Amino acid sequence: MLTKREELEQLNKERLIDDYLLLEKRLETLERQMGELKRALGIKPVKTSKNSSVPPSQE
Repeated sequence: MLTKREELEQLNKERLIDDYLLLEKRLETLERQMGELKRALGIKPVKTSKNSSVPPSQE
């Protein structure tokens, strides 16, 4: 029986790229949905250097 890594190593590059792009799109969707849920529940997002003026050293 092959490990997941061995299965992935057997896929061609085009298939891996397609799968990666699909996962990236799913992640973006989940992050958007999570943000919507947090807003609906009144939960404020954690401030990071990406969404505020907090320096990366304070994350």
